[in-house]
Amino acid sequence: MRLDVVIVVYRPRLAELQAGLEAIAQACTPGSVVTVHLWHNDEGPQTTPGLAAVVDRLRAGGVAVRIGGGRGNLGFGRAINAVLPDVAASHLLLLNQDAIPEPGALQRLWDSARDDDAQVAAWELRQIPYEHPKDYDPATGDTGWCSGAAVLLRTQALREVQGFEPRFFMYCEDVDLSWRLRCRGWRLRYLPRCAVVHRTYSEAGEMKPLAALGGAFANLCLRTRFAGRRHVLDGLGQLWRQVRGPQAFAGHRRGLLRAGLKFARHYPYFRRTRTAGPGFEPCFNGWDYEQRREGSFHPFQSQAEQVQPRPLVSVLLRPEGSDDDVRHWLRGLANQTHRPLQTVVVDDGSRPALRALCEPWQAALAIEWATVPPGTPLAALATDVARGDWVLLAEEARHRLYADHVEVLLQTAIDRQADAACGLVWLIDAPASRAHEAHRLHAGRRLSAEPPPARPSRLVRRAALGHPAPAIAEADKLTALRYAADDASA
Repeated sequence: MRLDVVIVVYRPRLAELQAGLEAIAQACTPGSVVTVHLWHNDEGPQTTPGLAAVVDRLRAGGVAVRIGGGRGNLGFGRAINAVLPDVAASHLLLLNQDAIPEPGALQRLWDSARDDDAQVAAWELRQIPYEHPKDYDPATGDTGWCSGAAVLLRTQALREVQGFEPRFFMYCEDVDLSWRLRCRGWRLRYLPRCAVVHRTYSEAGEMKPLAALGGAFANLCLRTRFAGRRHVLDGLGQLWRQVRGPQAFAGHRRGLLRAGLKFARHYPYFRRTRTAGPGFEPCFNGWDYEQRREGSFHPFQSQAEQVQPRPLVSVLLRPEGSDDDVRHWLRGLANQTHRPLQTVVVDDGSRPALRALCEPWQAALAIEWATVPPGTPLAALATDVARGDWVLLAEEARHRLYADHVEVLLQTAIDRQADAACGLVWLIDAPASRAHEAHRLHAGRRLSAEPPPARPSRLVRRAALGHPAPAIAEADKLTALRYAADDASA
């Protein structure tokens, strides 16, 4: 592993920064060449008592540490740009000073990036307890933008687009970078099994004044650079409505007016640097710049917070659907954030090539087989083959599972002391054969109206399988989707 890590430091809490640095050191395997760049947007290391001793221990353990900055607060993007000329590695990991990688996350991240397609420029890590609620392709992980709080970047790609936009002091500089990369043909990927603990919110739904005001300015700039005048006018209209509406916090109205005036000064520059690319389509949903999955503040637990060992979940799949449906369903299962899993594929003899179809996933999922007569109910089969206390029943493979599907359902069932759980489901107005395009171009979507007992891949306590239909706890997060155009053509 040859990797440069950049952490922009501004009066950090030493315990968090130290934990992040120690996680980096622990991920260094023999032969690794890892350089950590600490760029101070504050007055320097002396601002944080005890930091010098932490750095000395890191160096003694074989991790190179370079200290820079200390000349004032440049903002996040300009600080990264200042370090970029000194980056020697092919990949650059950006970490916020309070982002702490989970055990094993950095090695999985590196393994994924090392073996990935050459056109992938960025790999984003999941944030705990609250992940960004963005849409992504559940099968490939392709996403529209990557958060700068915890992301691995291909150095070549970052240099190709000349780094971050320096006019964004804070907030949305990562969206702008992501979109400029995509306009150049680069792909971005989200890796939910690689996670950092990043307690950026003190409570669910917290309103941050700096984020609200900085985001208002940046949103107008993004509309100018990546979209047309209609989107800019729409953004200005939204800004004016917020100015006239109730204040969310003291100084909100005044701050919005300042954001509008700041945008007016920078409008010619962003208009002059308009950017587009084949197949790229910006996404604006109100002030948001993404398709948002419901359940943005569903809390996840870190490994240290979870009860160990984690419950075994037995997954029973009846592979109905096309060959691609089965492949993508198994890929989605391999991406699940919950472990351990027992994977059982039900073979009723209707697909002679089923075992060959599943073979590429044998190593990742340790697939077991259940040979049954056609029409055998999964619930009845589970009592014989499932070893876990919880069973995921997948009646067919047309639904795609987001990576947190099992984790969310299990946590919901346990928290509500229920015998079963299901999640929310999107119906996307596109055929499965154009799945990547549907996510890239933000195809229309709606929530499924299916009642909980009919939802795909329900999680049921094994002890409750033989009883009358148990009450099902409905998770408040969207965890699965189906491409509804296939329904219309069936």
